[in-house]
Amino acid sequence: MMQKTSQKILLIEDNEFLIRDIKEHVLGNYEVYTPTKGKSFKTEALRILEEEKINLVILDLNLDSTKEDGRDVLKAIREKYPQKEELPVLVLTLLAEAAISPGGTNSVAKLANGILRKQCILETAGINEMKRVVTSMINNPLMYCPNGYAKLIDVSSEITIPPMPGDDYLVTETKKMKGLEE
Repeated sequence: MMQKTSQKILLIEDNEFLIRDIKEHVLGNYEVYTPTKGKSFKTEALRILEEEKINLVILDLNLDSTKEDGRDVLKAIREKYPQKEELPVLVLTLLAEAAISPGGTNSVAKLANGILRKQCILETAGINEMKRVVTSMINNPLMYCPNGYAKLIDVSSEITIPPMPGDDYLVTETKKMKGLEE
């Protein structure tokens, strides 16, 4: 069994499968806090940040199962902690390019088509890259916010999953964003 560190991470994600897998495979040796199910993510996140000395926030921008928007949660966090080096935020998003929003420190792409497929972030190099980013951000948050800009980590190109109905939209949007669309 891995020895727990004194580092504390706030994980704001609405998908229970992804929460479990990120806790187990990425954050196994960190102390992980998650908002109480059924309560406002924003309210709960601010409560946890007030009560605990959190070293890193991992935030899903697309909180599908709730009426909340991850950008609102991020904005509330940045109002309380405006200095990115004071509290780095790693953003989980469907398309990594969309994660460069005000207040984000870094991002990791997760692919989905309505139903979040946990293996997308945990397959191939995605899991190792996320572990590396989390470790680096804990150890040196300034490295991820030079000049106040977010550093983009796009693991989506290294993840292969079988197509499902609705994937054509995601593939088209990804190609457009990467300039590959005819």
